[in-house]
Amino acid sequence: MPPKAEHTVHILEGKATLYKREGTPFWHLRYKVYGKWHRVTTKQSVLKKAKLTAVEIYADSTFRERNSLPPNNKRFKAVANLAIRNMDELTEAKQGKVTYETYKQVINNYLIPFFGNYNIDKVDHALILKFTLFSPKLAHATQSRTHSTHT
Repeated sequence: MPPKAEHTVHILEGKATLYKREGTPFWHLRYKVYGKWHRVTTKQSVLKKAKLTAVEIYADSTFRERNSLPPNNKRFKAVANLAIRNMDELTEAKQGKVTYETYKQVINNYLIPFFGNYNIDKVDHALILKFTLFSPKLAHATQSRTHSTHT
């Protein structure tokens, strides 16, 4: 194991690590939830304040993980995966719908590849128009179904 860097502090019994990076006075936090490593800044330059902020960040993230909420990530992909997980849970509980399989296919094959890295609050009409150019076959099928259902 490599030696611990001078500006590295383990907290929460080793579940999280505070460290300083070159070029910034702030302490950064590294921790693992949802099976992935996350790195965020505490925006604190004093170690004592950084520790308090780090505990809050870690507690919030583990709360979200335990309650099947998306991480503090506003990306479309995180919310879409949460929707898929909810559909799977309902299906396992025999409360799901047959159409959930189709919904999951559309989300995985069309929506996530296009919208996945966009912040969820940035999905607007202009972006949806770009999506119809990205996937005209899906857009046409959706329009046809919508038209036949609502006329």
